[in-house]
Amino acid sequence: MADTAAHLVDRVLPSAPYRQWVLSVPKPLRLRLARDPAWTSWVGGLIVRAVGVWQRRVARARGVSAPLTGAITFVQRFGGLVNLNVHFHVLVADGVFTEVGDGLAFALLPAPTGADLLAILDRVIRQISRRLAREAAGANDTDDADLPPDLFAQVQAEAATTWRSPATATANPVRGSDRLRAWCAGFSLHAGVVVPEHDREALERLCRYGARPAFAHDRLTWTADGRISYQLKRPWPDGRTHLVLEPVAFLRRLVGIIPPPRRHLVRYAGIFGPASKARAKLRALMPATDDDTAHAACPGTPHSVAPRARRLPWADLLRRVFAEDVLGCPCGARRRVVAFVADAGQAHSLLITLGLPADPATFAPARDPPQAELAWEDPA
Repeated sequence: MADTAAHLVDRVLPSAPYRQWVLSVPKPLRLRLARDPAWTSWVGGLIVRAVGVWQRRVARARGVSAPLTGAITFVQRFGGLVNLNVHFHVLVADGVFTEVGDGLAFALLPAPTGADLLAILDRVIRQISRRLAREAAGANDTDDADLPPDLFAQVQAEAATTWRSPATATANPVRGSDRLRAWCAGFSLHAGVVVPEHDREALERLCRYGARPAFAHDRLTWTADGRISYQLKRPWPDGRTHLVLEPVAFLRRLVGIIPPPRRHLVRYAGIFGPASKARAKLRALMPATDDDTAHAACPGTPHSVAPRARRLPWADLLRRVFAEDVLGCPCGARRRVVAFVADAGQAHSLLITLGLPADPATFAPARDPPQAELAWEDPA
């Protein structure tokens, strides 16, 4: 999702250091999140609110009044084995914003400690446990034995399976924290990835990582016996380096990972939300780009920002969606559109002059599939 990463860096995220918080949940809860979009939204909001509460409390203790926080959540539904694993990558500014006059100022906060992460994780676990208890108390005591089997639930349960390594299954205790990582009862919270303030390229890479697809095409190959081999990013603890599955089994995993329709996997909260009253003031904290420097500032307002165009140029859209700069020339210069030819005859002549194919491709007409010959037995 190159368009998402480019949009966040160019239009949403101002100059500030950013920290990535990653929340993972136990396997039984992953299946619940995979089936119920409302639960996914609610748990994603829990971690955002818990981190925001901690940031505002630390900011007030340091004398910052009315701190504003913001976060962007990437909901990932997959793991490294192309397995179903719903977890959350939350990109948070490593500080808070405050209103100063007509603008915003950024106040840096200290890095969280292991105890801070464990307290945030405990807050999330308590809220989830209470909701599960309420739902269990209000559930109907109906017998599900007569209901038809849920095939999609079976597919998702298969997609959630991973290799198990007995050597590492009991390596960590049930509860603890270590170097910006905390875990408790199958939950884990990690906050060790930080991007410096002026490294916009690293910020875009981090956004691309959060919005990445379920698997990398260049690591997917066929084996000699007709199976699908997927090269893992790093070796598994038991030494395996490839996931080898039958084609149908691999497709079943992909089916289990597919998100519900019309559900966003990138969500904005706080000051980064589209409904935030202070979001317009973030424009003043955005670093200057080539497009901004190309516009002359209005007289009397040297710090004014050029208004955003309602429609992006077609070349910019292709660059953001497909990560392809069609106007970039191998010589290092920039191409420019000289003319647009709409007349079919003139376009045909120009293509022939340039030595390019001038005739459109032809395709066979659509037809019904042939009827298979069925060998019906004669009842006589």
